[in-house]
Formats: sequence, C-alpha cells, structure tokens
Amino acid sequence: MPSTLEPPRAPTLGLRQNAAQFTLLVAVNALVGGMLGQERTVLPLLGEQEFGITAYTAGLGYILVFGLAKAATNYFAGTWSDRFGRKPVIMIFFAASLILTPVLYWWTHNLQLLLLVAAINGFFTLGQYSWMAVWLPEQFPTHMRATGMAFVFNGPRFIAFLGPLFAGLLIAHFGGFSNVAVSFSLIYILGFVLVPFLAETKGKPLPA
Repeated sequence: MPSTLEPPRAPTLGLRQNAAQFTLLVAVNALVGGMLGQERTVLPLLGEQEFGITAYTAGLGYILVFGLAKAATNYFAGTWSDRFGRKPVIMIFFAASLILTPVLYWWTHNLQLLLLVAAINGFFTLGQYSWMAVWLPEQFPTHMRATGMAFVFNGPRFIAFLGPLFAGLLIAHFGGFSNVAVSFSLIYILGFVLVPFLAETKGKPLPA
C-alpha cells in the first residue's frame, strides 16, 4: 500500500523571506541584553548604598558571582534545551528572572543573602545568552549562519546601551535604583508573548 505521507518541505531561506522570524529573534535578544545592561549598572549601586561597600568591591563581587553562575548555566542551558525543547527552557529562564528580580532588589537586605540571590538570578538571566548559543545556529542556513547569529547577538546592543547611559535619569524618575531594576524586569512579559511565535528546533537538523 503506497504511503500517503507528504515529504517534509524544505525550509525557506533568506533574510527577506524570513523577516518576521528574524525580527522576533532580534526583539527577544534585545530583552535579554536590556536586563543584563541594567543589572551591571544597578547591582553595584545596591551594594554601595545598602551595605556600605565601595562600588569597586560591589562590581568585583558582581563579576565573581555572575561569572560562576555563567559557568553553570553554560552547561545546563544546552542539556535542558535538548531534553525539554528550546522554547520551554527560555520561558523558564524568563519566568525565573521575572520572579527573582524583585526578590533581589526589593527584599534582600543581608549581604550574604544578596550574593546568593544574585548568583541564582544570574544563572537564569545569563542562561538566556547561553540558550541563544544553542538555538540561534539552528535558525539559519549554512551560507548565512555566522552573519545571522552575529546580527542577532550584537544588533540589540545598540538598544541595550541606552540603559546605562540614562541610568541617572531613570533612577530619579522611578524613585530609586531598585525600582528601575524591577521596572525593567517587566519586559520579560513581552518575552512570554514573543517566544511562542518562534520556531522550535529540538531534534531537527541544521538547515543546509
């Protein structure tokens, strides 16, 4: 009996032909970059004002804590993406970051607890970039993979740099640096809206 199954259609290639998907990629990565940019500005200020440590010491602590978190998430982002799928993992990272941001900036008043929560929060926020390294290569064909990945990774930096640049104005407007951080975290809600429209690539070969 002949098979009635249709052969899988070849993916449509080209930036112009995939403009909607490409725009979503840039938008999601801009959300990630924006949050990381404000954390690098606000967290040292939190250590200086709340705990009386210098901005240099707070900045160094940020680098050490987030560096350890980044090392851990580099492993788990790939492992979890292969087990659960690309979209579920980034949704978990977004949800955890949205919850942990007010915990870190509003409700943590002990230095040791601050470092612990910062490490956990860093795991999920930096994990979004680790996840991008797993998922982005699967979105582009071979002849434009490097170009597409580079643009999606670095294009949003032209948006994210505005956060530190206008940090002083934002802190004054929102009534404190902690309020700025929590307000910025609301962009993860936009991430929940955008991610379902992206392609799930778990178990699929790289486009030729």
